[in-house]
Amino acid sequence: MQANLATRIESRNAYLASAHPQHRHDCIFLVCVQCGETRHLDDDTLTDALRARAAAQGYTALKPVLEVIGLCAACAAA
Repeated sequence: MQANLATRIESRNAYLASAHPQHRHDCIFLVCVQCGETRHLDDDTLTDALRARAAAQGYTALKPVLEVIGLCAACAAA
């Protein structure tokens, strides 16, 4: 994780290989509760806004963890 080769999926206590280890930024994960599929999203606008909201409350966000727990398209259609 220190070399940015993997990212921890907090809700699953698991790790996902980094799609682009040369870039460090906050990640958003979509996690399917049925099949376990996990997808990685990058949205610096969203994560920057989250950090700004934390800062407005006097809080320094060290590592925002954003996970959307739900159903993937295949499981939702089943």
